[in-house]
Amino acid sequence: MPQPALPSVLEATSAELLKTFDPDTKLEAIPDRGGSVLCPACGRAMDHDNYCEASVVFFDRCDSCGLLWVGEEELGTMTLIWARMERRHERDHEQGEATLDEVDRFVDRVLIARAISNMMR
Repeated sequence: MPQPALPSVLEATSAELLKTFDPDTKLEAIPDRGGSVLCPACGRAMDHDNYCEASVVFFDRCDSCGLLWVGEEELGTMTLIWARMERRHERDHEQGEATLDEVDRFVDRVLIARAISNMMR
């Protein structure tokens, strides 16, 4: 697949999964088959890469052609990693919003207390 297509593919394949996926699920590493694969388009040796530096799934890429060589199992695991990152991002965002709401309420209480104190003087 073309390298720029990977995020769209992972987003599409994880859409349903995101509804129920536990972001703290431990993902089992796929055995790294290693070795050098030749690019099906240009015939050059592809670079072997570690998806998200997670040491869970490895794939091959050709920077000359912009192609990725990803097997079914690798793509499935990449989808799980994507879903995990998306769910964690959502969770962190929700927690950040809740913290900001708490800070806003605190600031409001302090400002009201100051206003009351100033009126009492």
